[in-house]
Order: sequence, then C-alpha cells, then structure tokens
Amino acid sequence: MMYDDIAHNPMNPYPGKIFNVPGGENVYADIEIDYSGIHVTPENFLAILTGNKSAVVGGSGRVIESTYHDRIFAYFTDHGGVGILTVKDLNNALKRMHKLKKVGKLVFYMEACEIYAVTAANTHESSWGCYCDNAMQLPCLGDCFSVNWIVDSEKVPSNHIF
Repeated sequence: MMYDDIAHNPMNPYPGKIFNVPGGENVYADIEIDYSGIHVTPENFLAILTGNKSAVVGGSGRVIESTYHDRIFAYFTDHGGVGILTVKDLNNALKRMHKLKKVGKLVFYMEACEIYAVTAANTHESSWGCYCDNAMQLPCLGDCFSVNWIVDSEKVPSNHIF
C-alpha cells in the first residue's frame, strides 16, 4: 500500500524512479502495489492488517492472512499532529489481532510527527530530513529516523530481526 504520488510526479527529475539514498538503486523498479491513490485509506489499512477481506474497498483485495505462527513487519509513514494520527484505531486493531492469535510477533515502525511512540520527532520539533544536498538535485530522500532503521535492518538477515 502506497499513495504512489512520487515516481510519476511532474516535479520528479527522474520520472518513474524513486531513490532513498544518493546514488542508490531505484526502489520503485519492479514493485507491486496492491493499494494506491484513493484506495489508501485508514479503513483499508486496518482491514489489510487484520485480514478482513470483506472490509477492503478497491485495490487487489489482498490482505494479511496470518496466524500466531507468523511474523509481521509493518512500516507506516505519515504526517501527524498533536493528538492526531491518520489511523486512529490502530491500537485497537493490534490488540484484536493479538487476542484472535492472528500474529506471533509484530514489529511496527512508524514515522510520524507528534505521536507517543518511538518516533522521528516530538511535539516541539520537526523530523529531520536526510540526503538533502545531493548531486541528483532531489528533495530530501528520506527522514533521518527512517533512513537509519532501514540501513540498520539491511545489515541483519530478516529472520534475525525479531
């Protein structure tokens, strides 16, 4: 699930491509997006996460069909505000998944401003951009919080992360 408004944006100097680090690989190549544009909604996100096929609107219809034997990695990025997060019912959804034994282990990385969690920034500061001054003449390619956990995660085999 991604809104998909970067790769083909008229302001993107590299049409059809997205980079996370200067000189890095095109992370948009060969990706499969099940939900994009108007189908990126809080309701669809929660339905996909909790495996509720009947609640999904649009997109591919694919959801996470997990059991207590499965490990889930989720990365959520959005702009928040004091007391606001786009997906208000996330905590209840995660509790429901646990109660119904729909997940064994879950790592949830969230990059949003002004929320109570391990996050990029607190209510009195902005999250900081990384790779802002680069030869590719792009805007900041990432948020320092996200860039650091991604780089760190790439150093460890996925079956050892959690």
